[in-house]
Amino acid sequence: MDVVEYCCLTSLQPIKPPVDIAPTTANYEANQGYIQSNPGVNMQYAWNLGLNGQNIKLRDVEYGFNKNHEELADANASLASGMTISTSATEAYTEHGTGVFGILYADKGSYGISGLAYGAQELILFPEWQQSGYDRINAVSQCINNSTSGNVIVYEMQTTAFTSTDYVMAEYNQVIWI
Repeated sequence: MDVVEYCCLTSLQPIKPPVDIAPTTANYEANQGYIQSNPGVNMQYAWNLGLNGQNIKLRDVEYGFNKNHEELADANASLASGMTISTSATEAYTEHGTGVFGILYADKGSYGISGLAYGAQELILFPEWQQSGYDRINAVSQCINNSTSGNVIVYEMQTTAFTSTDYVMAEYNQVIWI
């Protein structure tokens, strides 16, 4: 049709996240190499300048997260209004989101890990796998539509390229890229 500029078929099935590589790493700030200067993002330098995410609102497109995790129970971390997390999403799916939430937003306290932006105002999940079904495009659209300038949106997603184990960034799919 002349009015169609772009069209593609997307999966209606959740794309299984990659699994953790054994052995599991202990969760202590000293083990968070990515916060260091090399090869990390040098968050310690930013923290020393008093930059810890204050006045920033974080958004994440994920499968789910565990609000009761000790790093998130007292944090302003929540599920987007009007959205649900599928009860079919097992811990293999939702605990990945818990890990991402922790890396971004965990309290810089005396236990566990320290979130890169631990001083942010909030972290909101826009789940791609809801009770109504799997719909990544809706989750991304809702996330964008419920964000404003200055918000940080994290697309913690992947897709497969050539085989079911060839993981690539979600933007590999043109619908997410656009």
